[in-house]
Amino acid sequence: MREQDAIVEAVREHYAEVARRAARASEGRTSSGCGCSSDGGCCTGASGYYAPDERTLVPAEALAASAGCGNPVALADLHPGEAVLDLGSGGGIDVLLSARRVGPGGYAWGVDMTREMLELAEENRRRSGLDNVGFLEGRIEAVPLPDASVDVVISNCVINLSVDKAAVLREAFRVLRPGGRLAVYDIVAQEPLSAEARRDLRAWSQCVSGALDRETYVHLLREAGFVDVEVQPVLALQAGGCCGGDEGPLPVGSAFVRARKPGSPDLGDGRLTVEAASRDDLPAILHLLERLGLPTEGVAENLEGFVVARRRMPAPGGPAEGSLQTVATVVGCAGVELYGLQALLRSVAVSPPFRGAGIGQRLVAAALERARRLGASEAYLLTTTASEYFARLGFEQVERQAVVGPVTSSSEFARVCPDTAVVMRRELH
Repeated sequence: MREQDAIVEAVREHYAEVARRAARASEGRTSSGCGCSSDGGCCTGASGYYAPDERTLVPAEALAASAGCGNPVALADLHPGEAVLDLGSGGGIDVLLSARRVGPGGYAWGVDMTREMLELAEENRRRSGLDNVGFLEGRIEAVPLPDASVDVVISNCVINLSVDKAAVLREAFRVLRPGGRLAVYDIVAQEPLSAEARRDLRAWSQCVSGALDRETYVHLLREAGFVDVEVQPVLALQAGGCCGGDEGPLPVGSAFVRARKPGSPDLGDGRLTVEAASRDDLPAILHLLERLGLPTEGVAENLEGFVVARRRMPAPGGPAEGSLQTVATVVGCAGVELYGLQALLRSVAVSPPFRGAGIGQRLVAAALERARRLGASEAYLLTTTASEYFARLGFEQVERQAVVGPVTSSSEFARVCPDTAVVMRRELH
């Protein structure tokens, strides 16, 4: 067996055993980070990197299978409606947490080569009750997703396990859409490792022998095409013999890695549509508004007046013909409430990564057209921060006390919006 094949099989078997141990987590046994033993492992596992409230959001088995060296979900600064890919997703902890961050309007993929981990991850997905999650079997050197199919690529102490890290980074670049982000925690060598250490299969499986030095990591990221590259050491790891073999502790440490694919989000050629919201969109709308600090009162009752910006991202094709399927993500919304001939425009929201592409303007136009077709002749809104923006869309500021009619009975006028909010009006022709 070639040396690289031997490494791959050693890593696969090591993490298959981690998955088997995690499946017995209810018996009180847990695994620690990087697959090292709990008495001197090179990482501290989920308990060391995830906040208490995050740990309550995932099944115990996902925590037990965590073999990471950081929290890439926090590092990635995820937003509603984004599509995320976790390289080497293991038991699924980072995929499940990502799915909650991007909300029902977003999606989270995980890819892993170990069948036992995939089975555990799928069971954890079932226990979590999330349906915006998918797990794929595959190598991170050949990701089974199409080009430009995700907004963010994360990974947690896995890239060091690959025998072809340049290929991994090229794949991450390929599957990211223009402007997409890479946010990774990994193990980095602080000093050169000996040839003997590089051949140690046990240490390789435990996230040590395959570690790149910082300069090589930066070089490979830039060679793959990434910009804004950052490889920042976080913690020196001088663990016991588990990570060092006969040589004792090896000079490695955890680091976070950030980079970006050049360009701006490509929302053209039919990938983004603005259309009437359905009842199934309600969780995504509420999640987006809550994350942006906007009121949600009355949304469910007035959902028929809402429109959403829906982006369709490529997903794995059909098993037979290889046809391209899509995953729809909700990246914006706007709504109107009708009060006779008056309409109230509300909840105009676009997820931060997708601003600047004209989505908000399209949402407002669609919502107002919806109000006009339903018989409204004028539209009002209240805003505390965006009066200049809405002025460009044809709204004019009016005095609050000058507004008369049933629209003043809305929750925004009566309770939700402060007295300092600017009132604006636009005629609908």
